[in-house]
Amino acid sequence: MPLSAKERAQRYRDKKKATRESHEAYLQKERERWVTRKNNGKIKTIEDLSERGKRIQRKKWREVQRKVYAAKKTNKALEAFLSANSPPTSPVGIEQPIEHANRRRGRKIIRQRQSQTHRQLRKMQNELRGHVKLVNRYKKRLERLKNKSDNVHEQATRNQNVTQTTKSPRSKTAHLLKNSNTTSQVKRTLLFQHALVEELKER
Repeated sequence: MPLSAKERAQRYRDKKKATRESHEAYLQKERERWVTRKNNGKIKTIEDLSERGKRIQRKKWREVQRKVYAAKKTNKALEAFLSANSPPTSPVGIEQPIEHANRRRGRKIIRQRQSQTHRQLRKMQNELRGHVKLVNRYKKRLERLKNKSDNVHEQATRNQNVTQTTKSPRSKTAHLLKNSNTTSQVKRTLLFQHALVEELKER
């Protein structure tokens, strides 16, 4: 037995309510999951990103907003088209099968577009998390290279100091009197002083 117009309207409202409640439950679950991942450090807010990361994130947001706006515009145009091309209600108040099929098809297209938008948003969020991980990885690598460079410089300084300490008395004298005009007597005196210091150190 076919349903009356009142029964069909009630069934449509019940189905729409169930769909809305299911969608709200899904959104609540996603919000809780996001908070948990953020508390565990797996997700960073825009304040935690570098300047380049902030620019990338804002660009992705603008792209998502553009796609959402385009989807809403398409949905409105589709609804207007379906409304304009739906056959009029029969005099006895019975909904025509074609009108009912068009509405079902229109709602299905809208749901598909909404699902596609959500998938694209999740994909962009995953890509952003990948970019943030890559930036952090390069920051750590740069820090390691900097520490390695500092260690090499420190080791070279120590080697230079050791080399200067282990010079012979004659080498020390020649280094001090380099590019200077001094008498042989001064050279012999300075050489004797260095030799005496080395001998005292060895004792």
